[in-house]
Amino acid sequence: VEAPAPKVHVLHRTSTNTTTRAATHATTVTHSSPTRTKTHTTTQTATTTSTTVPDPKLFCFTILGSDDNEVSLMREQLARGAGIYGCDAWSVYSDEKTWLTPGPPVRLDSTLVTANASSAGGGVNNSRYKDSPLFVRAWEKMREEGTFEKYDWVVKVNADTVFFPDRLKSLLKQRGESPRNATFFANCQAADKSYSVIGALELFSVEAAKAYFKGADRCETLLRSDKVEETGFISKCMNLLEVDMATDFKLLRDGDCNTNNVPVFPCIDNDAVAFHPMPSPSEYFTCWGQASQHFKDAQVEAAVAAKASLQLAQELKAEEREAREFAEGAFADKGEDKSQGKSRHPKVDTSKSAKEDRSKHAKEEPSKPKAESAKEEDTKSKVKNAKELEYLQGEGKHRQQRQQQDKEVHQEANVEHRPEAEHVEEFETIAAHIMETEQVDDSEEVATHIRK
Repeated sequence: VEAPAPKVHVLHRTSTNTTTRAATHATTVTHSSPTRTKTHTTTQTATTTSTTVPDPKLFCFTILGSDDNEVSLMREQLARGAGIYGCDAWSVYSDEKTWLTPGPPVRLDSTLVTANASSAGGGVNNSRYKDSPLFVRAWEKMREEGTFEKYDWVVKVNADTVFFPDRLKSLLKQRGESPRNATFFANCQAADKSYSVIGALELFSVEAAKAYFKGADRCETLLRSDKVEETGFISKCMNLLEVDMATDFKLLRDGDCNTNNVPVFPCIDNDAVAFHPMPSPSEYFTCWGQASQHFKDAQVEAAVAAKASLQLAQELKAEEREAREFAEGAFADKGEDKSQGKSRHPKVDTSKSAKEDRSKHAKEEPSKPKAESAKEEDTKSKVKNAKELEYLQGEGKHRQQRQQQDKEVHQEANVEHRPEAEHVEEFETIAAHIMETEQVDDSEEVATHIRK
């Protein structure tokens, strides 16, 4: 039986916030008359609501084969609080009841299911085993218990899968996935098809789990769980029941789904919520430690970057505030200067009485004859010209004095740096005497004798 094509919706890892804004308006209309008054009041009220997606709650389970080393892995995980033991609720199913911790404070055992895991081909070293019957029995036991219905998501995790529940919670919250929608996840983009489900990590919304329980008999009749692998059975069943399939190929780093040929180990992919396979305790907890430390370092770096960004934003805001205050202060100072200027130059009174007083005062002042005014102007001009002439004469006198001083300075310099005439005549007489007595014609030899 071919299952119908799946309905696939791809959701990006983005946060979803729903906000409803509202206001209250009241309108009153009053009609009046001499005899009566009628008032109509209409009030519209709305409520502002902000919705934040809560942290999703996880119910996680693992199916064990009691005859291999998966048991020791699950015991060590419980001792360290790793893997599914970090979920809000968990359950371990096996075909033989076995202890997970002997206590204290209490002994914890696996939950027994009727199918035989060994006969179904169980074991962490055989990734292609057909464990569908055991898987189906585990789901039936889960429905009988009913615990899963209290939670938002159902997560099936293999014993050798290094799983981080907190990362899955953050991812679901960022995507804005609603557990009230029937959804399951494809976690591998295989080379031969665009989507696939790897059994190391399987994720179902609580509504998808309920849809499976309602249609489990139909799936068993048409698909036959004993004829296909567990992952093939559950994915085909979900498609048959028309459950939506979401895709996130970063959920799981798995050696069986490695199209990019990137090694799973070391476990330093902060986007992944699970790493597989890690079959031995040493491999498992080495990967667990690497992934935990790398993720923590990334969070610290992000926090430091966020703090630096916040500090920069605060500094920029402070600078902007200072600039605004400075501009406001400068504007206020300018306004104060203008107001002071007005006080130094009072506004002329333009009232009618003030105009009449100024006009009366101007009429009372006697006007001077034109001849007298011209004479005064001529006298002022002569005084001005006399002062200018006196200034120029003084300047000329000072200039002559400076020139005489400069001349005397140059003469003193010549006396200090040049031989007097009588010294020149004496040198010439000595030279003539040397040339005559020593019979020397060369000027350099004459000069040598003079120096001697």
